[in-house]
Amino acid sequence: MTPQLGTDGNRRVYPFRGIAQALAARRDKRQTLTLLYAVAVVIAATLTVCALVAAGYTLEAPLTVAALAAVAVVAERSSVRLTRNTEQSISTVPVLLSAVLFGPLAAAAVGAASMLGDAELMSGNSDRAPRLKWAVYTSTRCIAGAATGLTAQSVILFVPSDFGGLVAAALIGSLVSEVIEIGFAML
Repeated sequence: MTPQLGTDGNRRVYPFRGIAQALAARRDKRQTLTLLYAVAVVIAATLTVCALVAAGYTLEAPLTVAALAAVAVVAERSSVRLTRNTEQSISTVPVLLSAVLFGPLAAAAVGAASMLGDAELMSGNSDRAPRLKWAVYTSTRCIAGAATGLTAQSVILFVPSDFGGLVAAALIGSLVSEVIEIGFAML
């Protein structure tokens, strides 16, 4: 005799297995999209640096840029509390300084190096993907540094005063840097 409901006759339904499978498929899709985003951002950062080199930008004062990169690594672990719930990393300060003084290639290098100070990179937390986060943030900071450097150098060219040019470049460069960082954070 065939079972009455096409099963073993037990009328209980267990939807949890189906729900768990649907959630796993959703998580896999989200992980795939995250990985694609990471690859796209790394490629974009690589192309940015290649374009800067092809455009004739060089790494001026490499020892000073390396010192600024070391400061950015240390600064990544530091932050300034703006409100009770808001903190701002100070690692963008060496990036801005290198953008204004040495140009976009130096700022890209300092921005990328700043993520070496990320505490989560060396953590053993298996719940997250710290190296994927590092690849994305390193790339976005590289791109933001390059854009900040290009902006700062452009502003310096248009302001006739040396000191005024540096001040204007720092102000506008910091604005560009923050807008780009916020834009990447929103993606």
